[in-house]
Amino acid sequence: TMFGSPSWGRLLFAGLLPAGTSLAVVAAVQLRLVRSVGNHGRSVLGTFDGPRHLAPLSDGGVMVVDGLNGRLQVLDAEGRAVRAFEGLQAPTGVAIDEPNGVLYVTESTGAHRLTRLRLADGRRCGSTGGLGAGAGEMQDPQAVAIAGDQLLVAEAENHRISVFDMRLRFQRHIGQTLGADGWPAQGSAPGQLDQPSDVACSAGEVYVADTWNHRVCVFTLESGSYLRSFGERGSAPGQFEYPTGIAIGEDGSVLVAERTGKRVQMLSLAGKPLQELHTPCDGWLCGVCAQASRVWLTGSQRHQVHLLTAAS
Repeated sequence: TMFGSPSWGRLLFAGLLPAGTSLAVVAAVQLRLVRSVGNHGRSVLGTFDGPRHLAPLSDGGVMVVDGLNGRLQVLDAEGRAVRAFEGLQAPTGVAIDEPNGVLYVTESTGAHRLTRLRLADGRRCGSTGGLGAGAGEMQDPQAVAIAGDQLLVAEAENHRISVFDMRLRFQRHIGQTLGADGWPAQGSAPGQLDQPSDVACSAGEVYVADTWNHRVCVFTLESGSYLRSFGERGSAPGQFEYPTGIAIGEDGSVLVAERTGKRVQMLSLAGKPLQELHTPCDGWLCGVCAQASRVWLTGSQRHQVHLLTAAS
C-alpha cells in the first residue's frame, strides 16, 4: 500500500493536521530520518556533487542523478552505493524502464538532450534533442518521467513539457507559451509555466512542478489541455516555496519537495493538503520518490541522499 491508505497514514502522516482531514488516516507519528548517505566528493563512489532527481528500483534501491559529477549512482535498499554510470554531461533527471532494461536521462548544460542507456551496464543506446526551441529540441531539461508508452521531459528554459515516444521520437508539447518573437516564454496565467523542474503522471493527467510560479499545474496527457493548478508562494499547507520535485503514489497521493521549504508536502490529486512532512535534514531539496513505506530525498546543500520512514 502507498500513502493515503490507513496503514500509510498511521505511519507517515504527522505534524499539522489541516481542517477536514480524516482522523482515521492521521496519527501523531513523526517522520523519522533513517539515515543520510554521502558527502561532497568528486570521484569516490558514494560521494555526490549536487545530487538532483532520483528514481526507485524494484529491489528497494534507488538511482540518483549525481549532477555535477556527470554520473548516475545506484544505491541499494540500505543506501549503500553499489555502482555508477559515468560520462554523462550535466545530468538532471532519470526514469527507469526495468521491464525493458533501459533508463532515460536528461542532460542539461552543453548537451540539452534526452539519452537512453542500458540498465545492465549504462551503455548509451540512443539520444535526441539538442539546444533549441523547435520540435524535439530542448533547453535546460530538468527531469524525465515515463507515462505509459510515452516520455515526458520538463524543460526549464523553454518553460514547457516535451513528449516523446519510447523510441525517442518527438510527439508534442504541453504547457508551451510562445512570446511575441515566436520563442517559448514563461508565464503565470492558467496553463503557463515558469521554469518547470519535475513532472509526473497519474491516470492520464500530467502533474508539473511549476517552480518559479510556486505551484503544481495539471494537464491532460492525451491532448495537453490545461486542467487546473494548485498552490501559491508561501509556507502554509498547500503553499510552496520553489517546488522542485514531484512524485505520485500508487493510491494517487502527491508528494512535492520544496527547494527552500525544508519539507515535503503530501496532497490529494485535487491539491488538497493532507500533511506536511518536515524533514530533519538539510534544505535545498531537489528530488523525491516514494517506495513502499519509505521516502527518498536528495539534498543539494549537503550533497546527500536521505532515506526517511516513520518513527514507531
